Amino acid sequence: MLTIKNRLRNRMLLVLTLAALFGGCSPPGPRALLRGKKLMDQGHFPEAVEELKTAASLLSTNAQAWNYLGLAYHYAGQITNAVAGYQRALALDHDLVEAHYNLGCLWLEQGRLEPAKSELTTYTSLRRGSADGWLKLGIAQLRISRQGGAPRATELATAEQSFSQALRLASQNPEAFNGLGLIQLQRNRPREAALYFSHALKQQPDYAPALLNLAVVSQVYLNNPPLALQKYREYLALPNRAGREESVQAAVRQLELELNPPRAAAQTVSTPPRAHANPPAIASTTPARAENSSGTAPATNEAKSAPRVAPQDQNVEVTRLSSEPEPKPARDITSSSQSSSTSQTKSTAVSSKKEKAEKRGFLSRINPLNVLHRSSGTNHTASATPPAIAAVPGAAPGASSETASPGSVHYSYLSPRKPASGDPSAAENAFAEGVRAQRADHLPEAIQDYRRATRLDPADYDANYNLGLALMAQGNVSQALGAYEGALAIRPESPDARYNFALALKKANYLQDAVNELQKLLSIYPNEPRAHLALGNIYAQQLHQPAKAREHYQKVLETDPHSPQAATIRYWLIDNPP
Repeated sequence: MLTIKNRLRNRMLLVLTLAALFGGCSPPGPRALLRGKKLMDQGHFPEAVEELKTAASLLSTNAQAWNYLGLAYHYAGQITNAVAGYQRALALDHDLVEAHYNLGCLWLEQGRLEPAKSELTTYTSLRRGSADGWLKLGIAQLRISRQGGAPRATELATAEQSFSQALRLASQNPEAFNGLGLIQLQRNRPREAALYFSHALKQQPDYAPALLNLAVVSQVYLNNPPLALQKYREYLALPNRAGREESVQAAVRQLELELNPPRAAAQTVSTPPRAHANPPAIASTTPARAENSSGTAPATNEAKSAPRVAPQDQNVEVTRLSSEPEPKPARDITSSSQSSSTSQTKSTAVSSKKEKAEKRGFLSRINPLNVLHRSSGTNHTASATPPAIAAVPGAAPGASSETASPGSVHYSYLSPRKPASGDPSAAENAFAEGVRAQRADHLPEAIQDYRRATRLDPADYDANYNLGLALMAQGNVSQALGAYEGALAIRPESPDARYNFALALKKANYLQDAVNELQKLLSIYPNEPRAHLALGNIYAQQLHQPAKAREHYQKVLETDPHSPQAATIRYWLIDNPP
């Protein structure tokens, strides 16, 4: 729990003593105020609330008494009462700077960005020498700049001014450097952002947000896997982190495999294509906290997380979630017969003839901050914070994916019937050849072998399914759709085939058809978190229906509360209230 420095305690005791002497109050009031303050210092917030309620009733015209009562409620998590306490203090003394700061921090924690900005602007105008005040104001302005999609240049500029002012007052403040780095990411300047994150780490080598941010930028934008791996490991070694262990560990595993690829195992059983771990959400500056009467934020050793806000999240917070990563070709990575349903990806495992259980990987990343984005003409996969949504190829002939309204383009279903069996033994050999080719990244050969297997045995589900994966990895979305339809004709209850078919439809900009397929999946598996997450992404990003997106994101939290995306989803829900 947050503690208050001794030098601040002495100053506050003096303030309270003077209030008692010159305020004309009876002795029980100041005594209750001091007892309440002492209980807050000890972390006994419910008891502090009771003492300070007594103090406020006896010192009913004392603004500081109400400010302290609001602070006790704030720490106790009684937000409505905390707001009332701060507002009563400001009604008695509108220039009470501490109450403006505390109320601004509360609004910032609750995602009420405009009221937070207003209170913190008032605070910094009255106390221009407070680095903490400028830092919190910069956080509020940065988050406002991300509302509504593309960054707002005016708010971004004012946020930069606020963080810069904080650095002028506290030149070694890592949070201010981190904030400036986030602004550079908003402007699509990853190299400048990396410099700011590095400056933050020079001031505080164990500053978690900057470690994580530098790792993500190095991985996603700067094509520096060794540095990214180093920073991810340093982040995981910290005793206090921002709760992104799973996504960071997944990124570490991916980078380790890229830098030290395993030798291909001599086996004919198929193994999953590498599920590319989603880069973790970009970490933001320290969450806003209330302050004591001296105007200085209490000291904290807590790990810094994305401002509430990501997402993640990131990406963590959030006005927008990122799109799913591009499919990647198969690699030599073994997996259990059934991975956790919380791991999600556009391209799931190559199906095995001996291991019939569907395999899953990582699906879409959700980003807490709308900071990282994919610039046109690059191959950067959006990561820990917001990507711009790229135009999706594969729309129906005569319909432009850029001009057609979302959901207006529809897929022409092939609707094949369930085929009769052929020669399973011969198909098995062709299938094994396809698996070996796909594991070696020889996609044309793999596709040819899978097609041969489907001709030898049209009822071979695995061959049809793997053919769809290989075609998607090759970028041939239209033919992949046909392959997935073939797999579903054989095994219509398959969750992975239905799920990948839906993602392929989304890739081809058949948004309403993708929604329909995901709904079919949920009609069979109502608690399938991958489907709810994909639907949430479509409704939030492409169809712009936040109410429906909220419904599915909440379902993800309900069915998979330990999902790596859980924190970022909560941030999105905060930033997109009903």
